[in-house]
Amino acid sequence: MQEWLAHVEIVALIQNWALWRDTGDWDKLRTTVHPDATMTATWFHGRFDEFIERLGAHKRIEAAVQCPCGILGPFLGGRVAKLVSGPGEMPAIGN
Repeated sequence: MQEWLAHVEIVALIQNWALWRDTGDWDKLRTTVHPDATMTATWFHGRFDEFIERLGAHKRIEAAVQCPCGILGPFLGGRVAKLVSGPGEMPAIGN
């Protein structure tokens, strides 16, 4: 059971990372990494905070010119759900 829960937590972290990156929710995106994290992508290498700054600038430019393409990569299309359950109950999807 512990291994399954760890797997679910890792999957949720990855999906949240992509969702919060794609939606520009920078504060939530920062919660997915260590405060001293670095980021490497095909177009960037450096501090994660700087990565977020560049993404924000790119999203503002993209919105201004209404360009559907860009350096952000593929859209994951993930969903975020909060599991709610009591002791001994099966988790249920909730808000």
